[in-house]
Amino acid sequence: FLKHFSFKDNLLKYGLQIVRDLEAVGGTMTTVASREALTYHLEGTNRQSFIDVAVQTLRSVVVPEFREWTMKLVHKSLKQEAEENQSDPIVSLLDGVHREAFRNQGLGNPLAIPSYAAYNVDVPDLVEYSTDNFVASNATLVGRGIDLESLISIGHDLYLTKGNSDHHPNTYSSEYVGGEIRLPSSKTDTHLLFVHEGASLKDLKSQISSHVLQNVLGSGSQWTLESFPGTGTSGRLSRQLLESHPWILRAAAINQVYYDTGLFGVYVQAKSGHAAELTSGVSSVIRRLNDLSDAEVSRAKALTKGNFLRSVENSSDYLAEFLGRWGTLDKAFSPGDYVKEIDNISRSDISEFVKKFLEKKPTVGIVGDVWGVPKF
Repeated sequence: FLKHFSFKDNLLKYGLQIVRDLEAVGGTMTTVASREALTYHLEGTNRQSFIDVAVQTLRSVVVPEFREWTMKLVHKSLKQEAEENQSDPIVSLLDGVHREAFRNQGLGNPLAIPSYAAYNVDVPDLVEYSTDNFVASNATLVGRGIDLESLISIGHDLYLTKGNSDHHPNTYSSEYVGGEIRLPSSKTDTHLLFVHEGASLKDLKSQISSHVLQNVLGSGSQWTLESFPGTGTSGRLSRQLLESHPWILRAAAINQVYYDTGLFGVYVQAKSGHAAELTSGVSSVIRRLNDLSDAEVSRAKALTKGNFLRSVENSSDYLAEFLGRWGTLDKAFSPGDYVKEIDNISRSDISEFVKKFLEKKPTVGIVGDVWGVPKF
């Protein structure tokens, strides 16, 4: 709901005015809703004219005004979004796996509200939620290309209430449970997601180990087996699954890192009629991760450093990295500091991470042909 209210009319500006004011100073703004946060990203020049407009815009969208006629427009957008998600097997699979992995907890909620539930939320509900959660103690303000004094001034100008100092935005933690979900369908290929509990943002060593291990597995498809370097086609998924099973269309390592938990595993798309063999093969690849060679680890660490450094070249990606990886730690990290932490990860650190996540019950989700899939 709140993502869709970002550019609607509010107490300070009309929706069209928000867009026109930003464009007049060469700025852009996006709003992204994830499972743990709602992020507003403003980008433009470092001129004072843009900074002034940025402050006004943030102030207007961070605390929106909820009106009945605007609510009808948002309901319409949410209905369309829900219909698109229901027709997408990958979105259904991700939501289903999160629902089983974190049953009846925050991370178990779908990323987009189902159409049947959208109309159960009205204006008073949104007012109560924003009043309780859009407070200074729940907010993080990060800038790049702007001095600290100006950033602090922007924070003060947002006029966010102090809120409860004892409350942390991630107080409502989710505990990994594990389970399985099967969504039979004859209208799609087989989509399998096989995960265990992964790393959390609070554990830096496990977090980096999970990213290195993700590059050990790599990714690929039947169309990219002879593709260019750096695409992950030299990883285990390509060598152990794709090359020997032409009916597997694509495979990729999945690494979802959240504040105090995570999901790590493998996503595979395959032709129908091989569900049992597919599940067995993916399970085998994951179990063999406790047997890593020095060459694999060295190559995966190099890929991890390259991917990270390329991501921070982009302003929005850099801020996302800061908020996601460093904003939860007790000290600030520069990109160079993080690269040093990657260099310090050893094969034994990764093996310890593998041992830890294999001890937990897996979460298995499959959409399409589910015949013959064993019970986990």
